[in-house]
Amino acid sequence: MSERLAHARIRDFSRDLISIAEHIIRMLAHALDMTEPRSVDSLERFKRSDHEITMKEIELEERCLTFLAIEHPAAIDLRTIVTIIKAKNDLERINDLALHIMERVHEITPEMYESFDFGEIGRRTITMAEKSIEAFISVDPTIADEVYALDEEIHAMLQKVFKTAKALMNNTMIDSDQLLAALSISRHIGLINEHVSSIARTVHYLANGEIIPCRESFYRKLAESLNLSDN
Repeated sequence: MSERLAHARIRDFSRDLISIAEHIIRMLAHALDMTEPRSVDSLERFKRSDHEITMKEIELEERCLTFLAIEHPAAIDLRTIVTIIKAKNDLERINDLALHIMERVHEITPEMYESFDFGEIGRRTITMAEKSIEAFISVDPTIADEVYALDEEIHAMLQKVFKTAKALMNNTMIDSDQLLAALSISRHIGLINEHVSSIARTVHYLANGEIIPCRESFYRKLAESLNLSDN
């Protein structure tokens, strides 16, 4: 395969990754939007969409691995393919976590949802995800830095959710099932942000080969401090 054709294939892989990312961000926004109607049918449509995007993720990974096996790319081309596969894996987990949120969000009232500020947390999470893809498209580590700053803000908000929910568990007037659902949603959002930050870190690798280490899991650290189970 000529160098020009190889680069065209890599551009195709990047475009497909961006398309998958945009689809997943739309799904995540839907899952986090409490104003959206909730029904068994809407959940089933969400699951079908989840399955469709999973098939696209599998296809993209297979094409990338075939390209690596046949073309043996080096330098920036190799970094690009590795980055695409890594980002694809993070998007796959975000996709799964969005479905988990969709399954749990109907278990709490809109009033409780807003009392934990999930609306604002959700909006910042979507912005964070969009910026991570923007950073990938432009190969701009400065935008990736904006992702990390948003991550810190959201983590502070999630920490408040966990502490408030724990305090409310001793209140017999509060529906404990709703509190558990709220904690589950918080956990899933926290894990989503970890994967979004992981995508941002790949931008540094793509730009200059620098590997940014993962920080300690916020959720695990918080769960240990509150004596909550990680399961």
